[in-house]
Amino acid sequence: MLSVMVLYRWKQQLHKCFFISCIALLLNNIGYLLELNAWTLESYLVAVKFSYLGRVWYALSLFLFVAKLTEKRLPKIFRNALILFSVVVYASILLTPENSLYYTDLSLAVDGIFPRLIHKNGILHHLNMSMQLFYIGIGLIWLIAARYREKNKLKRCQFNMIIFAILVESVCFGMKLVGIPGLTDMYDITMLGYFFGTIIMLIAIFSYELPGTEEFVREFIIDRLSEGVLAVDKEDRIQYFNLQAKELYPELGVDSAFDAEVLTSIRRSIKEESNIVIGE
Repeated sequence: MLSVMVLYRWKQQLHKCFFISCIALLLNNIGYLLELNAWTLESYLVAVKFSYLGRVWYALSLFLFVAKLTEKRLPKIFRNALILFSVVVYASILLTPENSLYYTDLSLAVDGIFPRLIHKNGILHHLNMSMQLFYIGIGLIWLIAARYREKNKLKRCQFNMIIFAILVESVCFGMKLVGIPGLTDMYDITMLGYFFGTIIMLIAIFSYELPGTEEFVREFIIDRLSEGVLAVDKEDRIQYFNLQAKELYPELGVDSAFDAEVLTSIRRSIKEESNIVIGE
């Protein structure tokens, strides 16, 4: 419920795309944990289907996030085509092993520390991997170009961290595609890449003020506190007040003399450790 509320309150598509990618990563990781504890082919396939419920949307949502961040306008028909492709990919996985579009010749190896799915790749698997490379390549080009256009130092730092996060994920994805004996055949290295990449992006977003994040925090958290909140600048002028403060002092923000009187009464109350009586 909280996730739905956050997604609803974040008005900008930029925030929604990143939030969806975080939810997709969570589903992906839960599914992978289930895979590590599945010792029959049937249970392993159930875990794979759950994991892909997030995995098929992770790269797409990050790609759309980068497009919004770099102010690229994608045609609606193009976005819908990408979404439809992800739906088709997941449908093919959901119907495995009844079809061989994504995986074929399935078996489960249980001779190691963790169970491993042995399979051949179908046409949709190859197409999906190609789409992942497309997302990575185009996304990095957009980010690097936007970074060099940006004049604001903080924004350039934000772009640097997001580019680094994408590169971390890309290296892990490349290792998975190429295959490293003794590592990628035992463990899905992309999980580490997704995790660390998302952490780095979260740091970039909240350290360097992703557009609209401050507004969201103020509107969704501070405005909904049960207590009145006032924010005052160095010149002793009220710059912000939430809804509860406005209910207590309806003339806030209208008359500067009234604002000064309110601040004086609050300071006096704090100094004297007394209550403020309103309406008398």
